[in-house]
Amino acid sequence: MEIYNYILPNSTEAAENFVDGINKILPEIAKYPTAYPSERRLPTKRNLYRFRNYKRNYKIIFKVLKSKTVFVAITFSGRSDEAYKQFRTAKY
Repeated sequence: MEIYNYILPNSTEAAENFVDGINKILPEIAKYPTAYPSERRLPTKRNLYRFRNYKRNYKIIFKVLKSKTVFVAITFSGRSDEAYKQFRTAKY
């Protein structure tokens, strides 16, 4: 929603297209989560965190567990390494 709200004042259509594109990609990721590269900014021994690029400047970050895939964030890929630490979670 944060990215949607950022785009919305400039173009309602662009904001809607952004969300629609994400919604088309999520089932693909859920079907083959280990096909995507590990997120180097969130290292773990078992490469739990992975990502898929979206529209060149954004990343969809997700966590691959034994029984499920947890979508963690959609973020601007140019964020600092420090900002990525907030996406690490032990809740799952």
